[in-house]
Amino acid sequence: MQNYTREQLWEIYKKLPKNIKEAMFAEETANTIRNICTRNKIAENKMPKLAELVGYVFLGLLPIEKMEKTLVSELSIDSKKAEQVFFEIQRFIILPFKNDIEEMYGMETKREKIKKDVYKEPMEFSENLEESTDPYKEPLE
Repeated sequence: MQNYTREQLWEIYKKLPKNIKEAMFAEETANTIRNICTRNKIAENKMPKLAELVGYVFLGLLPIEKMEKTLVSELSIDSKKAEQVFFEIQRFIILPFKNDIEEMYGMETKREKIKKDVYKEPMEFSENLEESTDPYKEPLE
């Protein structure tokens, strides 16, 4: 993970929406991180690093898709525990700001991308629907 200077982080921080700025330093966010660490038996000395990684997500420096692997490498925890921590971070901390984060960085969810891919071209249907045979169609009599 790349290290950033305080000045670099401050410049990025100043451009964030107000609600994300507030969330980064909110007592509720800190308590949630502490609770996640407690539930998943993560050492207390690793909490600041986890908080830093969450901050990097809010700042747009750590894509949420890379968070789970980053947890394994930065916190030296196994992948199963990292998966659970990632799930809880996403659910309790990131999800309430999902739309703001996506809007800020021009991201789109996988579901939205799939919708765009599926519906970008209209489906073609056979002109002669009456002539097509359907093995399940009952004869009209």
